[in-house]
Amino acid sequence: MIKKCEKISADINPSPNPLPYDGAVKIAVLDTGVDAMNFTIRKAMKAGRIKDVKSFTPDNETSDKHGHGTHVAGLVLKVAPDADIYIARVFTSNVEKSTADLNQPQQVAQVRAMQINMLFLARFPTLLWFGTNVKFPQAINFAVNEWAVDIITMSFGFPKRVAEVDEAIVNAYSKKTVLFAAAANHGANKGIAYPASKLGVVFCINATDGKGDPANFNPPSQPNRDNFCTLGVDVDSAWTTLTTYEQPTRRMSGTSVATPIAAGLAALAMEFGRRNRAKIGPRELEILHSYDGIQTMFETTHAPTKTYKYLSPWKLLSSDSAVEDVCGYINIVLQKI
Repeated sequence: MIKKCEKISADINPSPNPLPYDGAVKIAVLDTGVDAMNFTIRKAMKAGRIKDVKSFTPDNETSDKHGHGTHVAGLVLKVAPDADIYIARVFTSNVEKSTADLNQPQQVAQVRAMQINMLFLARFPTLLWFGTNVKFPQAINFAVNEWAVDIITMSFGFPKRVAEVDEAIVNAYSKKTVLFAAAANHGANKGIAYPASKLGVVFCINATDGKGDPANFNPPSQPNRDNFCTLGVDVDSAWTTLTTYEQPTRRMSGTSVATPIAAGLAALAMEFGRRNRAKIGPRELEILHSYDGIQTMFETTHAPTKTYKYLSPWKLLSSDSAVEDVCGYINIVLQKI
């Protein structure tokens, strides 16, 4: 599936020299930071693909001492190789603790008497968010107002709505920033986590294996939701050098793994529109850079898989389709919005 995404990027821009267009798509990754010593991350920084790394945690550090953020960033870099990446460190870690069962979601610290779950399956250290001391809503606002990102990816969730976070998310949505969040890893035991549960504002992403079969840890699909899903089982990506795990990559499973891949797919659709703006109407191009536009593109190119919708953009964005035909299709489906 990752190889299909890489092929889409090559098909969008087959020339060895980048085609001129209105700037790269900007993606903000809100997670545990990144490890600048990891080869993938170091290479991206050297190439200027990672534009900024900023801390919103009390220790004011940006380095990833956990690994989750580096893994997520690595996936965004791989799926959307021409996007500009911005890193907001909103979680830290206690590398001396390792408690998770391989088949259970990782537990993290309380936020104002609420426990939140980093949504992935692994035997990894305990992640900590320092409650009101961390500037999590500010991280969202900074990504929108200062970085002016097109997409924010959030591979985590809360058991219920958090007012301060909700205000920042609504503000981002109102400014046409497209937000993605992980569904949850509890299966049928619990519902969709927040902010993925914010219907019509945040894309809720479920996980599949490499063949598109839904993972058994996804929340049950719901008739009033899109139930979008993409690869999130046993996915290899970059890993931090700052833990006892000594390999530069690691395989992970979870809806938190699927979320950055979905965000990368949205970036590819936006990039196609920018590179072909002469063939796509200005109104349609603007819609393509919004929740409604991406929702329509995902809806019209998915593959049904049981009761979920497997994101399959290669049905449209591939070398098998003439650019004029793809642009015409985008114009037609977005004109209906």
